[in-house]
Amino acid sequence: MTELPPPRRQLGTQAVLLVGATVVAQLAVAIVYILGARGVTPAEFGLVVATIAIGTAGSGFFDFGSNSLWIREFARSRLDVTQLSRLVRTKLLVAVGIGGILAAGCLMFAPGTSLWTAAPVGVAILLTQTMQVPLRALARMETVALAMVADRAMALAIAFAISGTGRPIADGLWAALAGGSLTSAAICYWMTPRAYRLRFRAGGWSNPWRGSHFYGLSSLAITTQSLDVVILAAAGGPTASGTYGAVSRWVQPLSLLANAYASTSVPFLARAQTLREGWAHARRAAWLIWLAILGCGFLAVGAPILVPLLLGGSYEASITVLQFLALGAVAAILNQPAASFLQSMGFDRRISAIVVATVVVQLAVVALLAGPLGALSAAIAMVVAQWLMSAALAISILRILRNDRKTERSEDDN
Repeated sequence: MTELPPPRRQLGTQAVLLVGATVVAQLAVAIVYILGARGVTPAEFGLVVATIAIGTAGSGFFDFGSNSLWIREFARSRLDVTQLSRLVRTKLLVAVGIGGILAAGCLMFAPGTSLWTAAPVGVAILLTQTMQVPLRALARMETVALAMVADRAMALAIAFAISGTGRPIADGLWAALAGGSLTSAAICYWMTPRAYRLRFRAGGWSNPWRGSHFYGLSSLAITTQSLDVVILAAAGGPTASGTYGAVSRWVQPLSLLANAYASTSVPFLARAQTLREGWAHARRAAWLIWLAILGCGFLAVGAPILVPLLLGGSYEASITVLQFLALGAVAAILNQPAASFLQSMGFDRRISAIVVATVVVQLAVVALLAGPLGALSAAIAMVVAQWLMSAALAISILRILRNDRKTERSEDDN
């Protein structure tokens, strides 16, 4: 197989473009949801949002790490366009078939509800994420960023079009989001260089999940982390979950930098022969990580001012929770690219074991401490889990570097 062409832009430039596109996309989808909530009751909108969440989660479960594996293998030139096309074709056909059956079942057994719309939303999201695989492997994140913005722009346009008909936007919110995803998928497909564009006429069938189970387990474990709020509510009561939930998402914007850095680094690292060689590329944009860590410090120091200002005096207990979350976020920001680096170098099995183990520890700590500590238990559990993961990743990296040195010495001796 021929090697892929070198990236057209530096890692740092691509990561910044991706961060910018992500911020714009999140703002756009927030506007879409605000428009959707108008004109309907909270209960009605709650069902719409829950249905969309089911479709979004379903796309992730169905993918089960296959896209991440394909990006790595395509970037390493271990997977050619014909092979990738067969895998994609099989996965999408199965997804459409299962989605159609589930949608038909909802229409038959739950008529009058919007549950069936989860299927087209999930399939559309799966399609656009799959169409990004060649671009991500080619390190064309600027094109992915453009597609992300186009996705949300189309969703906004459809939402406004529905509004013009006089109907509540909530009724067609699924169509707005699915239409945006389909637009993004089309842009990704047509902007992929012709030599690397997916060919849906490729014959044959291939198991699209072969070899992706460790990526999939990591992804499922990370998704399971959201159960900490459920456990907290059950063991600590609604006040504890409310105190925690009020600030639990405040550290998420900082993860955008780490996520953009990690995902942009994948094709650079996948082409590297050793961890040292991969780091030589990745360190050029490491300032994004330091910027995110600086943001964590700002949240920790500013919590006594920010929480009462934004939430009111009744959420005073959330101050300590936010400070602990900021401490845990420092480790999480370091862990995200470190885990991605090791997965890109072929250590996805090791990462899967580390992620699953630390998530189990996190949920166990919440369950044990929720009674006596309330909301603080979930924040402490997050700190414990993330710093344990940091220690495990650090040990893994040191061992890999030591093995690389031994290999280099052996080659020099020969």
